[in-house]
Amino acid sequence: MRKQSILLLALCILMTGCMGNTDHLETTGMEPIVSESRQSFDAQNKYRGVAPRSFSFQETEDFFCGSGFSGSIIYYYDKNNGLSGVLCADPSCTHESFSCGAYADYGAFFCDFEGNCYWVGKDENTEDRDYYLWSGDLAGTNCSKVKQLGFDDIIVQYQPQHYEIHRGRFYLLGQNDVVDGVNTYQRVTLLSSTLDESEEYAVLFDKSFDRNVHTSIRFVEDSIYLTLQIFPEGGPFDVTILKINVKTGDVETIYEETEMTESIDPVWVTEQGEIYIPGRNEENAFVWKLENGKRVEIFRWEYSEPSCPSIFDGIAVFTYRVDGVRWIDIINLSGESIYSGKLFQEDISGIDCDPNKCSLALIGGDTEKLILNLQNFTGNGLRDYTILLNLKENLKPTILWSTQQ
Repeated sequence: MRKQSILLLALCILMTGCMGNTDHLETTGMEPIVSESRQSFDAQNKYRGVAPRSFSFQETEDFFCGSGFSGSIIYYYDKNNGLSGVLCADPSCTHESFSCGAYADYGAFFCDFEGNCYWVGKDENTEDRDYYLWSGDLAGTNCSKVKQLGFDDIIVQYQPQHYEIHRGRFYLLGQNDVVDGVNTYQRVTLLSSTLDESEEYAVLFDKSFDRNVHTSIRFVEDSIYLTLQIFPEGGPFDVTILKINVKTGDVETIYEETEMTESIDPVWVTEQGEIYIPGRNEENAFVWKLENGKRVEIFRWEYSEPSCPSIFDGIAVFTYRVDGVRWIDIINLSGESIYSGKLFQEDISGIDCDPNKCSLALIGGDTEKLILNLQNFTGNGLRDYTILLNLKENLKPTILWSTQQ
C-alpha cells in the first residue's frame, strides 16, 4: 500500500493531466452497496470542521491532500519525504479551470486508500452548465465522468452545500430558499445515489422551515446523523438530531429539544454511536454528551468573546485570545486535558504574517494532530496556509501547503 501511494504521487510530476441527464428523483428504495471493497471508503468525519463547504481535506497512510480556504485547487503533502504541491501532473497547467485535474468544486474532493479519487466539477469540453462527479487516479489521469449533476435539476433546485461519499454511495446535502407567494422558506434536502451513471437519486430527507435553519451531518458506519438547529434571530433554538440508515433509508429521531438557550456547532458521533455536542451561551462554552435522551455536561469554559468549541476524533478544541495572542485548550471526550497553552509555541518558518493576527479556521484532527488553516489578506489578495500541529510534540507546526488567491 505504501509503495503504491508513493508511486502515484510520483506520477503527478511525470504524467499529463486530464479532464476531458438527471431527469427525476426516486423517493423510495435504496440501491445496495456497489461492492464490498467500497465499504471501507467511509467519510472522514474528523476533517469536516465547522465549514466543510470551504475546505477539502483527506488523509491516507502516506499523504494528506486538500484545498486552501474556499479554494478549488487540490494540493498534496507526502508524509514520507515532506514534498508538497498541486495535485496536477501537467507542468504547463495554470490550475485556473476545471480542465485541470486538480480543480474541484469547493469541499468536494475525496480519495480512498487504493489511490482512487472522486471530485465534483464541470466539463470544460462542453458548453453546458451541468456539474459531474468525476473519478480518476492521483496522477490526474484516467479521468471519467461517474454521474451527472444537472444544473437545473440538482444544482439550482437543491443548492448542494455538502457532498460526501460513504459506503459506496454519493450524498448531497442541500439547502435553499423557497418562495411561496409572499412567504419564504428554507428547504433542507438529503439525496443519495450510487457511484455510477444512474439517473436515480433517493430522497432521504426533504423538509421546508419557516425559520432559519443550520444543518450539520455525520456519516458513521451504516448511519447518517443529520442535525437541524432551527431558530429566529437571537434564539431560542429548536434542535433535532435524526439518524438515517444508509441501507434502508429509515429515519429515527434520536434527540429533540425546544427553546434551547445555547447555540451549537456540528455534533460529533463516535463509531459506537455516542453523541457529543459543542455549544455556547453568553457566558460559557460547553461540551455535552447525550445520555438517556438528555444533555450531560462534560466540560465548560468561561470566556469573554463569542466562541464555540469544535469536536473532532476524540478531542474537543477551544481557542481564545489573551492580549492579542491565541491560546488553545484541547481535551479528550472524558473532559481530561490534553494541552492548554499558546496555540503557536514558536515562529512558523515559511509564513509571511503573524499567525496570531491571521484569520483562523479549524479543519479537523484527532488525538495526535490538529489541522488548521490561516488566512492573511494582503494588497495582493488572500494568502492562506494549511498547517498540521503535532499534539505529541507540543504543537510543533508543519506547513502542508499554502495558496495565493
